[in-house]
Amino acid sequence: MKSYIDIVKEIKDLSKSRITDIRKGMLAGHMCRPLSPYLSAIFIQKGISPNMVTLMMIGWGILGSLLFAVPNIYCKIVGYVCFYLWFTMDLSDGEVARTTHKFSTYGKEMDYMAHLICHPLMNIAMWLTYLQANKYDEFMLACIFMTIISVELVMRNLISFDSYLGNTKRGGTQQNLPSYFRYLINQSVLYPNFILVFTLFTICDYIHDFAFQTVYLLLTWVTFFLLVTLKEYLARLTHYYKS
Repeated sequence: MKSYIDIVKEIKDLSKSRITDIRKGMLAGHMCRPLSPYLSAIFIQKGISPNMVTLMMIGWGILGSLLFAVPNIYCKIVGYVCFYLWFTMDLSDGEVARTTHKFSTYGKEMDYMAHLICHPLMNIAMWLTYLQANKYDEFMLACIFMTIISVELVMRNLISFDSYLGNTKRGGTQQNLPSYFRYLINQSVLYPNFILVFTLFTICDYIHDFAFQTVYLLLTWVTFFLLVTLKEYLARLTHYYKS
């Protein structure tokens, strides 16, 4: 039986073979990958299946959302840690599946559902945090977060269409990688990146003596997210019309 260190090394080698350039991976993945191989190796040694890791992912996402919604700065910090573990589990289920060669259509669909469950809850938790800060107009906040929830679900649907069509253009090839600037632009509309980065800003804004009002940065991001999603949606409609 392989040792724990050997399993960690195998997982890291598999990741390096898949992601040969920083621009081939998601920003959130780069943030969580320093931890995920070590947890994945534990799951493999304990005989925990990839589907069970996905269930853990859902659990961390729900727990993080509940804690982040509590009007207490320490709960929000712990909630952020749960969000970090949420996406770490998203990496781990794939690492466990690739290392143990346990793949299933059910697991893929369950991973997709995990995001559909957790993303709206995370949105609501952030919404409540801004309300608790008592700095901004409630109607404006309602419009912002209802837009985020709606547009993000549309984007998830577009990603699902791409998956069924076998469209892998998001990753790119080694010869056709985007510039680093373009990479950051592309990454900005991916929801896990938004959660792991922007919730840090939200925590800062929750602190009442923090000068920078992040809701205006959020409003800028929402506008950009809406425009990009509309562009992607029109591109799919054009594709189907021509087909």
